[in-house]
Amino acid sequence: MRALFAVVLLLLPGTALAEDLRIFASQDEVAISSNFNGIDIGLFGAIRRDRATVARAADYDVVVTVAGPPADLVVRRKDEILQLWINRASEVFRSVPSYFATLSNRPVRDITNDAVRERFGLGSDRVVLDRSAAGDAGPEEVELFRSALVRLRRSEGLYVDEPRAIAYPMEGILQARLHLPADTPDGLYTVRAYLFAGGVLLATDVASFEVVKTGIEELAFDVSRQQPLLYGIVAVVLSVMVGWIGGVVFRRD
Repeated sequence: MRALFAVVLLLLPGTALAEDLRIFASQDEVAISSNFNGIDIGLFGAIRRDRATVARAADYDVVVTVAGPPADLVVRRKDEILQLWINRASEVFRSVPSYFATLSNRPVRDITNDAVRERFGLGSDRVVLDRSAAGDAGPEEVELFRSALVRLRRSEGLYVDEPRAIAYPMEGILQARLHLPADTPDGLYTVRAYLFAGGVLLATDVASFEVVKTGIEELAFDVSRQQPLLYGIVAVVLSVMVGWIGGVVFRRD
């Protein structure tokens, strides 16, 4: 309802650029608990064109990217030496999105050129990964490590491309469905929308929503971060108790 209301406001008369784009998520917060098995979130948007703007020959295209909370990751290459697999070269990537989805009304490669895709990170194969100076991989190996990281995230269902996810239920209105898998990381998710016509970028917009832990998961996470010593003591005590109870049960058997 909040997103729909915002879209309606955008379509009301007022000062506008030649083309304007707005994007909204159906909810500001997604709560996950121990039985969370995934959820679909609605994304809604509106395209507004100034009446003075001449109609374009090409239809509008929209690309939406959704990036999860970032983290630094180390990618290592293993080589077999004397029948042993040993870590050799490695590469450190900074601020890697823990989740990354690209939604569009048609394949992104048909919407714009590679230079634009690379600049804005349109597509999981173009996600922006900052290389750290700490890595020891040579320049020619960096792209191999980058590709390996993307393949891994794709296999985990955390990097996805949906080339026909965006629909236009009515003129000037767009909608899409975003799926968050069961192992969705918690944190802030950034939604970026891009409006194209004839391969030219016309407008952009940014929105966000947050994935938060609830229940015992949230309590355990907060304690582990704020009071790590207490968390460690409780974990050890619980482990001892579980072991003792298990020993008693087996002795009775």
